Amino acid sequence: MGSLVYGWMVSYIPKDLLDCPEGSAIFIKNVACDKDTLELTLAIENTGRFNLAGYFIHATDNMTQELATLDLSQKIVSGGVLLGSSVIFASENENSIKPGDTTTQTKFSLDKEIYSIELIPIRFQEQEGKMRLASCGDAKVKQAITCSIFSPLGISGLVSWWDFEGDADDKLGRNNGTLMGNSDCSVQGYNGSACYFDGDGDYIDLNDPFPELENFTIIAWVNISGNNTGADTRGIFTSGAGGSNKGYTAGIDNKSAVWMMISDTANDTLNTSEGIITQGIGYNIAVVGVSESYMKIYVDGVERASKSTSQNINSSSPSPRIGTINNPSTGLMNGTIDELMIFNRSLSTAEINTIINYFS
Repeated sequence: MGSLVYGWMVSYIPKDLLDCPEGSAIFIKNVACDKDTLELTLAIENTGRFNLAGYFIHATDNMTQELATLDLSQKIVSGGVLLGSSVIFASENENSIKPGDTTTQTKFSLDKEIYSIELIPIRFQEQEGKMRLASCGDAKVKQAITCSIFSPLGISGLVSWWDFEGDADDKLGRNNGTLMGNSDCSVQGYNGSACYFDGDGDYIDLNDPFPELENFTIIAWVNISGNNTGADTRGIFTSGAGGSNKGYTAGIDNKSAVWMMISDTANDTLNTSEGIITQGIGYNIAVVGVSESYMKIYVDGVERASKSTSQNINSSSPSPRIGTINNPSTGLMNGTIDELMIFNRSLSTAEINTIINYFS
C-alpha cells in the first residue's frame, strides 16, 4: 500500500458529511517521533469491513487537553501562498485502503510538543448519483504519545555547536574550524560521526578571536584512547587561556580527572577526583565558569567538582582550539570528541541533563 500523499483543503470539504457504515475502523499500528527532523511518523491499518479513503489527523499539545484541536495535516500551498490545511487521502477520489491494508509511513512536520494524536477515517460514498465524503466519527482512534521537539539550538546563549558530521563546521555558522594534522571527523561517535585525534599534532583551529565570554559552559561527549605526546593532559577546548591571555580551557589530566582552568591575572584550576574517566568509555563532560564567582565540572550530568573563583575572563580569546589545552604542540587529545557546544552563560544542572537526554 502506498503512502498517503494526497491532500484536499478542509474548506473544500462539505459541511454536511455523511456517516460511514457501521464496521468502518482504523488502527494506529506504529507511531514515532524523530527529534532530529522534528517529524512524526506513523503507519495505519484498516481493521474494518469497508474500504477507506484516508483520515483527518489532529493532536493535543497539552498533557491535560482532552479534545485534539491541533491540525497536523499537510498544508496546501499554491504560488507560495498558504491556502489552508488538508485531509490526508491515499489516492484521489478512491477508497483505496482495503480491509487489512497497512499504509506506508507518513510524516508530519511538528512545531511544538504533542501528547496524543487522533485519527478519524474517511471514505467516499455515493449519494443521489454523486460521490460524497463520509466521516467515520464513530471509528475515531486516539493514542497517547510524547513527542518532544527540543533542540539545543533553542537553549539561550548557544555560541557555537560543532556536531562533527564529517567536518569541523559550526552548526550556527559562526566559528567554523580547520582540521590540523590527521584529525578525522568521520569516525563513529556518540551521535553520528565524531572527530578523532591521535595525540600527535591533531587539533582543530577556530576563528581568531573567539567571541568575548564573561560566563561560559562547555559541553561535549569525550572518549579518550591511548597516550598522547607532550603534556599528558588531553585538551577538549581552549579559548587560548594561559600565560598573559584571559580565557578558559577544559580537558582530562594525566590522572584521568576532568580538569578546567580560567585565566585572568592568574590561572585558577579545578579538578574532579582522580580516575573518574576510563579509556575507551564515552562520557558527557560539562564545565561551567562564572567570572568572579564559581567553577563547576559535571560528568554524565552529575556535578563532580566546584569551587569559588576571583578570576574574570571577560576578554577576546586569541587562539581558540579544539583538541588541545593551548599550545598545539602540547596537551593534545588522544580520542574522540563529539557534539561540542559552547554557551555564553552557566547552564543549570537541569539544562545540562536535558541536553544529555536529547542525545540519548
